Amino acid sequence: MHVFRFERYAAATLLAAAALALLLANLPVGPSVLALRDSHLPILGIDLSVGHWISDGLLAVFFFLVAIELRHEVTHGELASPSKALVPAIAAAGGVVVPALLYLLLTAGSGYSRGWPIPTATDIAFALGVLAIFGRGLPPVFARSCSPSPCSTTSSRS
Repeated sequence: MHVFRFERYAAATLLAAAALALLLANLPVGPSVLALRDSHLPILGIDLSVGHWISDGLLAVFFFLVAIELRHEVTHGELASPSKALVPAIAAAGGVVVPALLYLLLTAGSGYSRGWPIPTATDIAFALGVLAIFGRGLPPVFARSCSPSPCSTTSSRS
């Protein structure tokens, strides 16, 4: 578990899991994987499917941790002043609106347009993962303002 404390390893695990899921979904075992996702798993008297445990439980924990990090940055970190928070706030709004619009554009008339919230909710995990893996290759100013863990960059400059 010590390995997952490093952002790059956790990000690589996230990206590898996504690649594995895409691979499994497109192999003949895909229906079996979906059946496993839909199977029920009672925990502490709560009977939910494995998919619900993942989407309702693990995603709630993930977004709680993101909210804690964001609150710290807004109150004590690099986003404490409105002028420093403006560009990331615009980028965050774009990170919600653009995936939703792209999804709606690609699914127009197909009956799947109800799924527009999915790309808006999952893009943050992949964006953080990509930044953790490739962020060192970005120019210093961009990497510092877009770091998945701004706290680590602020402490290293003091």
